[in-house]
Amino acid sequence: WLPVAVPDPRWRVEPGAAFPFGAIGYRRLAGEPLSPGPPGASLNLIAADLAGFLVALHGLPLEDAHEAGLPARDRVGDSFAGLCRDVLPVLRERLAAGEYDTVRRWARDFEADEEVDRFAPTVRHGDLWYGNVLVDRAAGRVVGVVDWENAAVGDPASDLARQLHLGEAFAAAVLREYGACGGHVDDALRHRIRRRWELLEFAGIRTAAALGDEAELAE
Repeated sequence: WLPVAVPDPRWRVEPGAAFPFGAIGYRRLAGEPLSPGPPGASLNLIAADLAGFLVALHGLPLEDAHEAGLPARDRVGDSFAGLCRDVLPVLRERLAAGEYDTVRRWARDFEADEEVDRFAPTVRHGDLWYGNVLVDRAAGRVVGVVDWENAAVGDPASDLARQLHLGEAFAAAVLREYGACGGHVDDALRHRIRRRWELLEFAGIRTAAALGDEAELAE
């Protein structure tokens, strides 16, 4: 169904002394992870390839996804209140009073934004930052996508928002090509992309705090 290679797990190791969290194994896919770099023609090709991949992924039949046991995610709802309880105390210790007040206002505004939860669910990858995209550097094309741990039925804006990791221009190119390939693009999607990017950055603070990653917290 998808136009690029994805992992085909062949081996499974249950959690134990050697692998406390278990493991799966699959034959290595061709390509190497995409990384930030100067804009150019190859990046435009990559944006087009990535958009085509996303249109195909988001078009997977939902009945197949449900049959495969994919969970439903991306509804913010009450989970945002719990996220704030974890993150705001961390920020209170590290930000000046005015900065912290700005974040608090953003959080109140985000919580009141009902548009975030208004989406037609699709199959989505859930962690489609550039490190999980494999490219053939010589050809400048996308050849694979890895790390499907967070695959779910949810908001397609979740995948599109993560393209902002490579900057506004790249994310805009992916969205433009996404529409050209048949993906549904409107102002509501653009709004959710921006909101989910903000949420991603906010939630990252909780992850950094949980891991004790002071460098990430400082950033």
